[in-house]
Amino acid sequence: MGSKLIFIIIGVVVVIGLVIGLGVTGIVPIPGLTPPKKKHAKAKGDPKVDEAKKPDDAKTDVASKPKDDAKQAELKKLPDAKAATDKLAAGPKPDLDKGYAKVAAVWSEIEPAKIEAILQTDYKPETAAPILKRMDEDKVAAILTIMKPKDAAAYSDALAKEASKPPAPAPTT
Repeated sequence: MGSKLIFIIIGVVVVIGLVIGLGVTGIVPIPGLTPPKKKHAKAKGDPKVDEAKKPDDAKTDVASKPKDDAKQAELKKLPDAKAATDKLAAGPKPDLDKGYAKVAAVWSEIEPAKIEAILQTDYKPETAAPILKRMDEDKVAAILTIMKPKDAAAYSDALAKEASKPPAPAPTT
């Protein structure tokens, strides 16, 4: 009875060790244990690699071709290379109105004293005005009441300037 138990235990340990070893080497994919696969570099004498190095080779990546063609067509319309580079580097512009609205919604849930502390330490009046404009007037009044008169005047002035701006035209897409 004792010798059978030893053989069973040894067999289980060997099987577990084998599975772990296969997982670590990548032969058997085990999530969390198998390392990520590395891309293998092709040999220097490989004709495909040598062809890709030729400057007059017209091969392009099939996945990126439609995007690149559209970008290239846009770039040809631009007068200089710097403008082309800037346009390529610039991604989609953030929608500031959505950002301001989101921050205003969050600030509406915070106590006025804490918002006042945030404004005093982290926001200039001109930066905070678009956010305050989107908040409830009673909440803004409570925040301004807590501030020092000079600071409240600066934030009120910036808020008045922001509120007097005409609405931005809707983007036509």
